[in-house]
Amino acid sequence: ESRDDTGEANSEEEVHAEEVSEGRRVRKERPCMTDIENINESIFESIKHINEHGQEYWTARELQPVLEYTKWENFKVAITRAMEACKSSKIKDSDHFAEVRKMVTIGSGAKRELEDYHLSRYACYLIAQNGDPRKDEIAFAQSYFALQTRKQELIRTV
Repeated sequence: ESRDDTGEANSEEEVHAEEVSEGRRVRKERPCMTDIENINESIFESIKHINEHGQEYWTARELQPVLEYTKWENFKVAITRAMEACKSSKIKDSDHFAEVRKMVTIGSGAKRELEDYHLSRYACYLIAQNGDPRKDEIAFAQSYFALQTRKQELIRTV
């Protein structure tokens, strides 16, 4: 328990909902769960692609910042663990994790090859399951991809 500027006691949860701004504590509003779900759905849907066969996929490089990974090397660890989980389930990982290379222009104007992956919904789900559990975005991704995967399963059975 702590006390705010007026001397009133705050619960630990309320303290975490505050941030410091210009040396003063400012109460930060927490979005409600339906707001979070809607935000997450729109974020994940906004980076979804459809290939020439009508199959949806996400690129790892676009998913990385959404899941709050700042370094590719750290995100690659979650991808590798997800691929191992896929193989352990006797599912062909290449069906869900398609490695691609693309050329990008770097600061000097030169081009270099950049590693990326085209990820199925299932691959994204496995990455979220194997991501850093301390990140709120990972929890949101786990929920989103689990629900969306289940919806797809139900659609296929109808």
